[in-house]
Amino acid sequence: MNQNIVPPVVWVHSDGLDKTDPAQGAYPHAPALWVWDETLLRNWLITIYQSRFICDYLLKLPVTVRRGDVVAELIKFAQEQGTTHIATTSTSNPGFLQICRQLQEQGFSVEIFEKRPMLTPETVYAPDLKWASPAW
Repeated sequence: MNQNIVPPVVWVHSDGLDKTDPAQGAYPHAPALWVWDETLLRNWLITIYQSRFICDYLLKLPVTVRRGDVVAELIKFAQEQGTTHIATTSTSNPGFLQICRQLQEQGFSVEIFEKRPMLTPETVYAPDLKWASPAW
């Protein structure tokens, strides 16, 4: 491995809040960042329960947590780490691709990993839904 290659930073968002996140799995020792998105917090009605749920997951991950503009915070974090490479996991969030484009326009490379499907052949044919039975 070339000693001059600077590893990326990992951008963790709502679809990467677990230890099986592909971007975190590809770069397990890379610094990671979660940003509480100011715009999203203003426009979406996120309840205290949803915030607590997210916080509980963040506490289990080796991740730096910031609040503000996602693009600005990612750029600042990457610069602090001395890299222009950002790795993340795909999401269906409508603003995701716009954020990636803005990062690329600022000279950053964005490596996007595909999220593993929740349903696999094993789970389709033999699901264990006992955990959900009280809700039904």
